[in-house]
Amino acid sequence: MDKKLKVVFASHTFIGGPFVVGSHHLAREMTNLGHEVLHISTPITPFHYLSSNNEINTLRKKISREVSRISSAEIGNIPINYVPFSLLPWKIARTFYRQFGINFMVNPVSIPSMRKHLKQLSFLQPDILFIDQPTFLGIESFISPKVTVYRATDLYKEMTGDPMISKVEEEVIKGADGIVGTSEPVVEYLKTINRTLPNLLIENGVDFEHFATSGSEPEEYKNIPFPRAVYVGALDDRFDFAALESLAKHITNLQVVVIGPGDGRCERLSQQFTNIHILGPKPYSDLPSYLNHSQIALLPLSDHEANRGRSPMKLYEYAASGLPVIVKETPELQRREEKFTYMYKDPESLISVMNRLLNEVNQNKVNREEIQLSARSQSWKSKASQLLEFSLDLPKKKENYK
Repeated sequence: MDKKLKVVFASHTFIGGPFVVGSHHLAREMTNLGHEVLHISTPITPFHYLSSNNEINTLRKKISREVSRISSAEIGNIPINYVPFSLLPWKIARTFYRQFGINFMVNPVSIPSMRKHLKQLSFLQPDILFIDQPTFLGIESFISPKVTVYRATDLYKEMTGDPMISKVEEEVIKGADGIVGTSEPVVEYLKTINRTLPNLLIENGVDFEHFATSGSEPEEYKNIPFPRAVYVGALDDRFDFAALESLAKHITNLQVVVIGPGDGRCERLSQQFTNIHILGPKPYSDLPSYLNHSQIALLPLSDHEANRGRSPMKLYEYAASGLPVIVKETPELQRREEKFTYMYKDPESLISVMNRLLNEVNQNKVNREEIQLSARSQSWKSKASQLLEFSLDLPKKKENYK
């Protein structure tokens, strides 16, 4: 496409923190295609200033203050990273929404500076608005896009445990021109809300070149012998801690490496089992080294209902690193039929599947180059182009529905 577009993402996760999510990659790739992209993430509030001054809050405060200093010369070179300041977080704003139907987290009363910042950045009337975070309902008070797409990355109600999210999603979809889901269960759920809107399934992708390139072996690995099975990601209720314990208990020569911010549960397991190694969160730039110097990747999903709709970004990041993946069976991952995945159903089958894969690794039957080829076609560049093509075609489809 020749026309330079103005694109806005209303997302749940800010750029520059410990988690890199799909909207970050899509924003980067759309900028690389020559478009101007504004990435807005969940507002910071006075409650964050009053709470513990942790690293994430500190980063979000810094980004929130810096938006007013962005010059017009910077727009278009990289995605603009904007964390608004709001008076109320969603946990409080949802009470008012339940009573009055107004989202005071995203409202001119709560964020009086947003219009000024959007005008300064020339994003009051963008070509496309992608809403990834349903609690951005009400952003239309500030932005008048030509096209609005609701892009759901999870089954949000199940993931958050917040029943109000379903109502919010219904309202967001009322104002959308199209809906996108990152897994088949998510798309099917969105269609129950509105079956007439154009819809598209685009799974999460991978920054292939980043993960396919191996750096030197991390220093922490010097005292962790082979075989190494690695997990990278969040450690919350969607993670199967019992699976981790089972692996450590029944396959004692397997060294299990866990990378990511935890809540203490993994640390307690590492005190019990010497073959569990908790390395904490690592910069995104360093992850390829930890993956490329392992033999097996882990994706132990719990029975949490939200996992039914998961489109794990780490699946293709693991594959781009050439790693076979031990993963809990879900209908979505079964549908994909990826040859590099080794699925298990329960703790007993997990041990069986892991022993089988370890034998293949020991006999050099795992072809890492072949696994990498499976990930190459899932690049974020192709996902961004597909998403833009779908979005720009929506006005024509809207005319057809009239």
